[in-house]
Amino acid sequence: MFWVLLNSNKTSLPLAQGLAIQKLERLKQSSNEFYVQVLGLNQKKGNWKQVQVSYKALRISYKEIEFLLEYTDPTLVKENLNGAPLPRLEKSAPSLTILQPVGLQVIDELMAEQPDKSVIEALLVQADLFYKTVKDYQWQGKVYDRYIFEGTFVGLIRVFSLGLSGFDTPGTLCGVTDAKESLTSMFSFVSLFEPAIQQKNPKLFTEIKQLFSGAILQLEKEKHFEKFDRLAFLKLYVNPLIAKCKEAHLLLQIEFMEEVNPGMNALNYKASSLFDPTLLNPYFYVKLPENYRNETVRELGKYLFYDPILSVNNKRSCASCHKPELAFSDGLKTSKAFNEGTFLERNSPSLINAVYAERFFHDLRAESLEDQTEHVIFSSDEFNHDYYRIFDRLGKSKSYVALFSAAFPDYEAGNMNKSTLSFALSAYVSSLTSFNSPFDKFVRGEQSSLSKDAVDGFNLFMGKAACGTCHFAPFFNGTTPPLFFESESEVLGVPVDPKAAVWNLDPDKGRSEARVKEKVYFYEHSFKTPTVRNISLTAPYMHNGSYKDLETLMDFYNQGGGKGKGLNVPHQTLSDEPLNLSKQEIGAIIAFMQSLTDTTYSFAPPTSLPEINEQPELTKRVIGGEY
Repeated sequence: MFWVLLNSNKTSLPLAQGLAIQKLERLKQSSNEFYVQVLGLNQKKGNWKQVQVSYKALRISYKEIEFLLEYTDPTLVKENLNGAPLPRLEKSAPSLTILQPVGLQVIDELMAEQPDKSVIEALLVQADLFYKTVKDYQWQGKVYDRYIFEGTFVGLIRVFSLGLSGFDTPGTLCGVTDAKESLTSMFSFVSLFEPAIQQKNPKLFTEIKQLFSGAILQLEKEKHFEKFDRLAFLKLYVNPLIAKCKEAHLLLQIEFMEEVNPGMNALNYKASSLFDPTLLNPYFYVKLPENYRNETVRELGKYLFYDPILSVNNKRSCASCHKPELAFSDGLKTSKAFNEGTFLERNSPSLINAVYAERFFHDLRAESLEDQTEHVIFSSDEFNHDYYRIFDRLGKSKSYVALFSAAFPDYEAGNMNKSTLSFALSAYVSSLTSFNSPFDKFVRGEQSSLSKDAVDGFNLFMGKAACGTCHFAPFFNGTTPPLFFESESEVLGVPVDPKAAVWNLDPDKGRSEARVKEKVYFYEHSFKTPTVRNISLTAPYMHNGSYKDLETLMDFYNQGGGKGKGLNVPHQTLSDEPLNLSKQEIGAIIAFMQSLTDTTYSFAPPTSLPEINEQPELTKRVIGGEY
């Protein structure tokens, strides 16, 4: 497509550029004013109320432009302007380089504190850094028309998943007010295209205007963070706005990101709602080349997944720990190990929708599904095998030779090697996606009702209970919106045995021991945030399987995790403040999570396994393994 909007590139685009510059200048001015007010307070020449007023103005000016900044420069937003208030590592540094948190989320936490000397000094540092970041910032080139429509899509996702959940405002919880400012600004940009849309479809612009107006009115009417009806807002405004703005995008024949940078984005800008099953591109997260993303490769991967031939004793397969009837978990506290009667240290996670993650395993040690394969094959506690012997066996099977040849007819290194093996397995695991739970169908309008408990539970999950600040909608895992590039891990303070009279912190150090380059204090006892989709099928819970049911699991969170229960967890990322959820509220949250159970998928095992012609005794191996 061409980015031609009738005559709009003579009018709309310069106006959009001018409006963006205007709002950027306003942000620079408000950040300067905030710094001046904090500086005055630090010098005892100002007062806290003036700081609060200037902070509100700063937030408004930032939220007016955030959707464009996020779309055009996500690194700037995440690392300098509005990232999580936690220390992180510099990914590109050759050695361990710790970066302390900066930006509005840090400021927001400080604004919720009593303004003593230490708070004011910390606030001054943050205000200074924020102002220095934005004061010289300039747009890199033009603000094109697709920036407005795709930026609005990104902005709507952020408003709902990060703003209304409280993630963006961990101190003041002013996410409802923020959302109003964001949507008002998005509409001011989209309105620049009114003449072009009116010329082709007058009704469409009227619908877009009514949706933005209705959404803004709803945000003005109910500003209370805990009382805001997020589910109604999602169904009535967020999803329809995504659909209608996409319709305008297509109507005006504006190019899409995928046409400009194919394969470079997780987000599918042609999705029709936040809960569209195609919202993310699963192949963004794997190394699988495009020409091998087909049913032939997936079918080979399926055989390999269920075939114990990958283990040295021909008794264990991937399906030993990932059973389809349990959403590809195994129902055990921790999974069975290679030596019969022994167990691994960690619980087996679900594989449904597992592909939507930047990294894999509980400790995030694998960069991709392909990398994960090698960890399992070589582990003495899992398959205890090696590639040489695996390919020796597979090469003695005429069926497997034919399957590999059909799947990888032109692979430069030959069609049977560690790359093609891992490609086949990742192709199969990538296909294990399903978004047809009762909640999904209700949100998409495919199902007319949802229980009151589940509705209330969703609003609690995304609001008061703060579950949605780690389990991000719509995937309800730790892959962070709105661009879904990165997987988060959390320090929760999980005990060895939650039923013990005296709790002991689980000794597993998690992420801090998975990689040399991540061996830092704040990753100790940190584990990947799993999805809560299909949670009713995947008990027991936590990386160590220590929680047998959802009621005791929710009680753990309700009391502030391990630190809230008195354990020494100095870098716990979960707030140690009690949530003060009632039994009824906990029951509602559980009802919502249970409504995410999807039993419509049909990922059945193969009915047989390929024969091993030269070793007929191996033909008797059990589909899915013996244990």
